[in-house]
Amino acid sequence: MALAHHHGCSVQEGSDLTAAEVARQTDCFTQLSTDLRQRGIVVIDRYVHGLEEQIAGHLAWLHETGRYEIG
Repeated sequence: MALAHHHGCSVQEGSDLTAAEVARQTDCFTQLSTDLRQRGIVVIDRYVHGLEEQIAGHLAWLHETGRYEIG
């Protein structure tokens, strides 16, 4: 609803903007992590893996707790 208000659009359009941004950020992270891993630097590989684990844990927490479910 914040994006809808900010952009002066409907809630659905705000939700669509949010989904598009999440998809863009996900694609960007995926590409950057692939590029970084190709360098073959162990500490970078570990760092990227840690970020992936943190993201996965956050998504699992959201699913399990229902913290931000609408409705």
